[in-house]
Amino acid sequence: MAVRVISGKIKKRGVLMKNYLKKTIMAAFSVTLLTGLAVPSVFAQQSVKVNLPTFKITANDVAIDNNTRLYPVIVYKDTTYLPMTYNDSRFLGLETDWSLDNGLQITKNSMQLSYNPNNRYINSALEDAVISELKTSVNGKVINNKNETLPLLVFRDITYAPLMRYGVDEFNLTFSFDANKGLIINSKATKASSATIPADAKVYSQVFDNVTVILDRSWNNQSGNLYVKENNITKKIGNPNYIYGESYSKVGAIETYSPVNNLSVSDRWVYVVAIDSSASPLVSKNVRVNIDTNEVQVTK
Repeated sequence: MAVRVISGKIKKRGVLMKNYLKKTIMAAFSVTLLTGLAVPSVFAQQSVKVNLPTFKITANDVAIDNNTRLYPVIVYKDTTYLPMTYNDSRFLGLETDWSLDNGLQITKNSMQLSYNPNNRYINSALEDAVISELKTSVNGKVINNKNETLPLLVFRDITYAPLMRYGVDEFNLTFSFDANKGLIINSKATKASSATIPADAKVYSQVFDNVTVILDRSWNNQSGNLYVKENNITKKIGNPNYIYGESYSKVGAIETYSPVNNLSVSDRWVYVVAIDSSASPLVSKNVRVNIDTNEVQVTK
């Protein structure tokens, strides 16, 4: 989850100005959480120099390509720092949540989700990070970041946690270093189970980089037939009432279901045609489904 840190002390300039600033900050936080857009910095923060690791990194048997990740693993004070994004935290068996009252909450989870490479960036020279001043708790314990030798950082609007400080005791991770293999990190969380898809001629799939999108039509126009396969894990996604990869038409008393194989993937969204089987009358829609959150949106 992308959370822009807003810190510092607001000087009182009257009740109206205080309320205005409060509403502005709350609105900015809402935009960040709902859309992932960066919130402009409004207060000065302590900047620190960070670097990319010079060694290989493997997490849960996945080789991490730090050179192209939007949120790479970074190094500060010779310590590896891990990004606490929505996807990266869940890949490590963690969960992140945020609220105005409680700030950022990082908790250990029993389930590990698939890896999202998020490789939309080219990392040559890294910009500075800042010391986090956002209220943060780890497994229910509030962190006094000012007193931490290895503090939480914010880099590209994302909170980063030091592996040495939280990895073993709080995040339930194991890690080791090998001169040839580099840093090896593993989560003790259980991998998400893989769904079983019948071997049938009515199953259509298309590969998009490391994601395979699958339409299962073997059950004759039954809903809930959209799957994605990533890192050898297959999961069903989308609205369970939707029939994906099908269009619907009705002329008189004749109903026609037609397969539509138009698929695309962009920024973790699967774009596909679907029928809402719970609607009356039935109608075809262009929709997109988020691979990570399972959110479904109607598109034009």
